[in-house]
This record gives sequence, C-alpha cells and structure tokens, in this order.
Amino acid sequence: MAIYCDTHVHCYDFSEIENLFVYAYSNVLTQGFNASNDQLVLFFTDGKRDKTWSKLQSLVKQNNSLGQWYFQRKECDKTLSVTNIDSKESITLVASRQINSSERLEFLVLGYEGDDEDGATAEKIIEKYSVDYLLICPWGVGKWLFSRGKLLTDLLKRFKGNVYLGDNGGRPWFWKFVPHFKQIQTTIFNGSDPLPLKDEIKRVASFGLRIDTQVREQLNAGCLIDLLKDESVDKTNFGKALGMFAFFKSRVSLSLN
Repeated sequence: MAIYCDTHVHCYDFSEIENLFVYAYSNVLTQGFNASNDQLVLFFTDGKRDKTWSKLQSLVKQNNSLGQWYFQRKECDKTLSVTNIDSKESITLVASRQINSSERLEFLVLGYEGDDEDGATAEKIIEKYSVDYLLICPWGVGKWLFSRGKLLTDLLKRFKGNVYLGDNGGRPWFWKFVPHFKQIQTTIFNGSDPLPLKDEIKRVASFGLRIDTQVREQLNAGCLIDLLKDESVDKTNFGKALGMFAFFKSRVSLSLN
C-alpha cells in the first residue's frame, strides 16, 4: 500500500472545502495513486488565518455530511476520514498547526490540534513539539536567507533528528539550490502550501510525499507520525516546482491581496 501525504495544507475560505477535496483527489491520481489500494492524507496546518480543523470538528458534531462528502471520526480525535457518497473517493484528514517563531521562522506541527500563539523562540518550539509530533520547518520565499538562514543552520546542527525540513509547492523551478536541504540527512517533506488566493486550492495534493508500507490498519495521526519519522520506511517526494510565470503571478497577487 502507498500513502500519499500533503504535509502542508491550508483552506483560507472554508466555503471551498468541498472543492478542495475534489482537486486534491484529482491531483493525486496524476501521481500514480491507485484508488483501490492507496490512501490520501491531508495535514491541515492551520495558522492565524485558517481554522479548518476546528470548523471540521464543529461540522462533524452537528452533521456528518457536507454536500456529497460524508465525515467519519476515527479512533483518534486528531483524525477524520471524508468519503464522497457517490464516487466513494476517500481522504484521511489530520489535525496540524502552523506556528511562527519570534525570529520569523515557520514551523509545522503535524498531528497537533492545539491553538497555541505565535511568538515563542525557535528553540522553545523545537523543545516543546519535536518529541510527540513531527516538527517541520518548511521552505518559503526568502525565509531561509541571511540571519534566519544562519539561525536555521545552527538549529539543524543543535537539534539534529528533532526538526525536519519541508519543501514547498510554491518554490519556482529556477530556485534550485537550497543549501539547507544539503545539510540534513533525513527525509525532506513536500507540501503544497496553497496561498490565500483564488484558485490556490487547486494545487492541494499536487506536491507531497509517498510512503510505501505494509501497514493495513486504519490510519490515525499517531500511526502516520511514526511512519513519517521512521527513516527505514521508503518515502518518495512527488510533484513539480512552479513555472516562472505562475510563481511571479502568485507573488504579485499576494502583494496586492
């Protein structure tokens, strides 16, 4: 069985959540996904602007369906499954959190559903979350340059094996050299990281990570975190970097938004 994961998902407009599921499933089918055997997992890394997980939880408590999608809570409260009533397409959803440090480094805490405030130091964030969760520092335009880049280099040395790096579906193809990716020996985790712009949800599950495993049980957050951390498990990143036009268009649109 293969598990296809998008480790960095945002949904800034919750009214688009049904469309997000449709796009995600359509995108992963282009990556070799076998609907009869494989599983798709989306980690909703909620930050200040998007509260997808809490909205999903409220929805499940009130009504187990949304349009053509039926929700089912798994054994772990941090995990939901959503299935299309007609097509039977199924997606596993996992609670996660995006936290920004006081030094303006971004961290993703996969498998965590708290609503902690931003502003702690990067060191404190690593010490607090790296043991029980999967802690990823994702690439972002300009975020690993100059003083922040030097800080990240130091953190990767001091906390080797406790903090992971993530690649970003918004990275353009011409930005090929990322020195921090060369620094570590552990898995780099792809995630789409859709921006708060119209049509960005169309990129969900187009950039992610494939896990090949013999695990057949129902997936929950704890099981997934263990698989992602286990360096003996086969993992392969999938997806292509953005084209030049798409990258500059997104940057201009973001600055105007």
